[in-house]
Amino acid sequence: MKPEPIPTNIEDLRNRWPELPALDRADAVKRIQQLSGKSIRSIAKELGQPDPSLRNLLVLANAPKADRLLASAGTISMRELRRRADARAKTEAEKAQRSERERRAKESEEWSARIFDWLEGQNLAWTHRETIIQEVQRELMQAEIAGTLPKVEVPPRISLENIIDRTRPKDPNWNNALSMYFYVDWLAHWVLYAIPDAIVRDAALSSARYRVQLQ
Repeated sequence: MKPEPIPTNIEDLRNRWPELPALDRADAVKRIQQLSGKSIRSIAKELGQPDPSLRNLLVLANAPKADRLLASAGTISMRELRRRADARAKTEAEKAQRSERERRAKESEEWSARIFDWLEGQNLAWTHRETIIQEVQRELMQAEIAGTLPKVEVPPRISLENIIDRTRPKDPNWNNALSMYFYVDWLAHWVLYAIPDAIVRDAALSSARYRVQLQ
């Protein structure tokens, strides 16, 4: 006899809940969440099941296929399956975090070179370049702590050159190119628009400052 398909709606799952094996329940909960976009808490409430139980089922649903087969055959217990699923999830999370750190490190170095080249193009004294970067970092950090950092939206496919040009201070009081704070204001604005990731942005500024110190 052909087995019935896994329930894909809450009413069907609620009616068949007592007869379904744990892994079938797990697959059904996962599928319903994917299809409905509802939270686990909402699904649990509609099913009349405890929230923690459904979260545990989601973990089982994401367990490695080989381990699920062993659990279905009774070779390993559901507790052991949960342990293996947790271990896999932890490994994958660590891998994702490591990949994200590497991506950010690479991106920050690329931006560091652009910041350094931009300062180089302004023909500023070396001592001023380092001070400008320090002031930009200080201002951005203070604004972030105070919650006054503006939320910026950059049009898609806009070039860095365009961003730099658009963020050049327009106030006549800033038009004295000898004023170091003219460049502080300018750099703070263009890196804010060009580098939305605060972690990448700060790392890029720190790296650019180090490049300046090496000159």
